[in-house]
Amino acid sequence: MPQPPANADCDHANVTVQAGILPATSANSMLVVTIRIHCPRCGCDWDVFRVPLDAKQKLK
Repeated sequence: MPQPPANADCDHANVTVQAGILPATSANSMLVVTIRIHCPRCGCDWDVFRVPLDAKQKLK
């Protein structure tokens, strides 16, 4: 699992999880599903999961 950015002043104890889908661009028709961790105490964000999906492909 990706580690948070190093920050000596913050232990990243009370993080929140944000999930989202980035819209497809007309150039590649790919949606990107992301799960991002956010630390409200120091403001750090880091992605733990990024998966591109073909927008033309049906999800089962």
